[in-house]
Amino acid sequence: MYLPITKQRDRIMQTILDNSVTIIVAETGSGKSTQVPRYLLDYGFRVVVAQPRRLAAFSVAEFVAAEYGESLGETIGVRTRDDKLSSAKTRLLFATDGLVVMRELMGHNSHFDVLVIDEVHEWNTHIEALIALAHRAIIEGHQIKIVIMSATLDAARLSEYFDDAPVVTVTGRNHLVKKIKKGASIAHDANALLKQGKNVLVFVPGKREIQQLMEELNSEHRIDAVILPLHAELDARKQQRCFKHYDRPKCIIATSVAQTSITIDDIDAVIDSGLENRAYVEGGVTGLYEAVISLADAEQRRGRAGRTKLGYYIDHAPEGDRHEYPIPAIMCTKLEQIALKLAMVGHRMYDIIFFHQPPEYLVRDAERTLQALGCLSPSGKVTKKGGRIALLPISVEAGCMLLEAERLGVVDEIIPIISVFEAGGITEGDGRRGFGEWRELCSDEQDSDLIAQSKVFMAIRSMPLYLRERYALRSKAVERAEGVYKSLMCNLSTKVSLDAPYGGREAIIASIRAGLLNTFSRTDKKRIYYSSKGEKRILQKSSIIAHHSRIVGVPWNLCPEYDGKVKLFILFATKAA
Repeated sequence: MYLPITKQRDRIMQTILDNSVTIIVAETGSGKSTQVPRYLLDYGFRVVVAQPRRLAAFSVAEFVAAEYGESLGETIGVRTRDDKLSSAKTRLLFATDGLVVMRELMGHNSHFDVLVIDEVHEWNTHIEALIALAHRAIIEGHQIKIVIMSATLDAARLSEYFDDAPVVTVTGRNHLVKKIKKGASIAHDANALLKQGKNVLVFVPGKREIQQLMEELNSEHRIDAVILPLHAELDARKQQRCFKHYDRPKCIIATSVAQTSITIDDIDAVIDSGLENRAYVEGGVTGLYEAVISLADAEQRRGRAGRTKLGYYIDHAPEGDRHEYPIPAIMCTKLEQIALKLAMVGHRMYDIIFFHQPPEYLVRDAERTLQALGCLSPSGKVTKKGGRIALLPISVEAGCMLLEAERLGVVDEIIPIISVFEAGGITEGDGRRGFGEWRELCSDEQDSDLIAQSKVFMAIRSMPLYLRERYALRSKAVERAEGVYKSLMCNLSTKVSLDAPYGGREAIIASIRAGLLNTFSRTDKKRIYYSSKGEKRILQKSSIIAHHSRIVGVPWNLCPEYDGKVKLFILFATKAA
């Protein structure tokens, strides 16, 4: 298959050979994600490629391995937090950027010659840290070459940041993508295109909207088409159905997970809601808010069509001004994880020159939280506890739970709890009749949502899939929890002591509290609590907490509709001391 980037191969390679940093701006569909790493490998370089998403890392790695006629884990490998398919033979490693940042920070990246940072336009906190570390490495004279790639990027500004690094621009699509006028609704437009025999990709903000649109197309329009969901919570088997070819039109209804790197080659048309669910910090609390996407993100979505033939794009974004580029995560999310990792190599965030400089209050809050958890000293130095947590493949909060469990002799009991915590919880609904009925697996638990969910998790681990389905759990979250569980069980023997005498149930609850700083007090109403700042919050629907007047938990905001009302919740409630 011909790819637009092919004709630029010699120019790209010569630029990389002649420079420490090369920036490649290549339109969606150009083949940059699969071919540039191949060019480097064929030249003889040892290459690590940072991909921001697990799905993209696996998809691209599998494609390249197939081109070489190999299985994953040989010359081409892939690693994420929970997966490792690589070997001593691996010379091209695709990895989620969190892992790559850790390798870079811990000094284990020296056996690679080239670091490729792909999909930089996503600008999550790990990409920001990786770009900042690359900037410092080049200034300090390190020999590793840096290749930065994206379809939509402020290339001129990034070039200036890297002392006028060269920019190679590659055009992408082989076929025109025609913008057509939107109809009365997304369902109306999808129905019309499917009747014409078109394969359609629809972008909506989240799982709720996917389900609503699927129901509308199936019940009201009754179109003869294959209608499929695509989001990060789906297991790999269900995700792969979207890539298959069918004897009738297909309509894939997706979140932004389908926006970058993955390619569904038979898409004729994209219908774009212009919305996404975006996590950011508001008043010190992380929340999920429905927001309008940037113009750059819209171009990414548009580029999912027009791969093999004329494509179509319909924009249903709300009226009004839009940002040219998405708001970088480092400007609006919690920074504890990155702050601790940078501190491990002797850098405070205040001293790093980031491409996007984070707000001072987010940096200050991160350091205060790390100090409150005992990971940083008042002067910003990493404590012994912080150093141990930075080496663990889990969040700072989960690391605190684990080390307290080590002290109290309940490591085995805390591991499944940490697993569901890191997965963001595995249950949906209230778990009663008609809502999954998962409560029957933890009916004796009244003190902690995390303990309840860990009991559910351990109960279903040995069940076949058809038995699990009756509990209506979040399948992808269960998969993530399983990955964390296996990773911890396999690797903890060298990182924590298992010699302390068993501390009992109260020790388990105390270990949970060690990672949760926020305390809430209940009113006379059953599910309403107040924070120490006087903020009123409600327990999530799935909470099993029934009678405790004081709890610890994670504050969480949810705004499920654009410009709608923000709902204030408490996640993972556990009784306070």
